[in-house]
Amino acid sequence: IAPTHVQDLDIRPDSLPADIGAAAWQAWQRATESDWASRRAALSLLYRGALSRLVHGFAVPIAASSTEGECVALARAVFSRLGEDSGGARSQYVAQLIEVWVRAVYGLQPPTDSMMQRLCQEFAPHLTAVEPTHAA
Repeated sequence: IAPTHVQDLDIRPDSLPADIGAAAWQAWQRATESDWASRRAALSLLYRGALSRLVHGFAVPIAASSTEGECVALARAVFSRLGEDSGGARSQYVAQLIEVWVRAVYGLQPPTDSMMQRLCQEFAPHLTAVEPTHAA
């Protein structure tokens, strides 16, 4: 059974907007640079969306207690096994998004506007499954 949360983050698909990348970018743009809480919420939306897509779209066996590093390793293994990662693009995107998340949340180093915009724009191309799968 797929988890509904990873740590304290809700990853249920119905808790997320249809266009996660666009919604996260809009939220980021609405927040001022000094409004870290709102910017963190925008980044959190992108991160939660990625976890949700990994679990529900690609059947990556992420558990409720999985760490960020475990999520990256599990995603790499599944993409490799499925042959879904031509040139490693999906894995690289996931690793970069999670690295940005970790730096922002734990290191208090938020991404630049251009990095956030790129992550938002590249969300759908990298994390839309061809055929949705379900974790066992």
